[in-house]
Amino acid sequence: MKKLKSILGIIGMLTLINCVNDRNFEKTPPNCSSDMVATATYNGIKGLYVDRTVQIQEDLVIEGYVVSSDRARNFFSTLYFQDSPVNPTEGFQIEIDLRGSHLFYSVGTKIYIKVKGLYLGKSKEVFKLGGAFTAFGNISV
Repeated sequence: MKKLKSILGIIGMLTLINCVNDRNFEKTPPNCSSDMVATATYNGIKGLYVDRTVQIQEDLVIEGYVVSSDRARNFFSTLYFQDSPVNPTEGFQIEIDLRGSHLFYSVGTKIYIKVKGLYLGKSKEVFKLGGAFTAFGNISV
């Protein structure tokens, strides 16, 4: 019994020891490559919205750069992206069900989004992409 307690104590101590002194880990290099290309513009996608939430039926892809981070926990399940890393002119908000998205999509990350099947809506002058839900008979993103 004494050996068992010693072994469990050593295992417990080893789990408390780590290689990184703080929570600032090095950014891992991207492990995927994509041959996707943008087939739509932001204005083209926004043109599909006509005063109500719509589901996008066309097989379109947009390219963007992430400009939000949930690292400070100020964004929850949303990702904001824009058309250019510098001097942007257009942007979207996409509703995603992913906590800790900054681990996958840090600020400045280039992304491609296939928009077919997503819903396009607008709230407070912000265009949103994502899934839909119904509230009080209205479809919202």
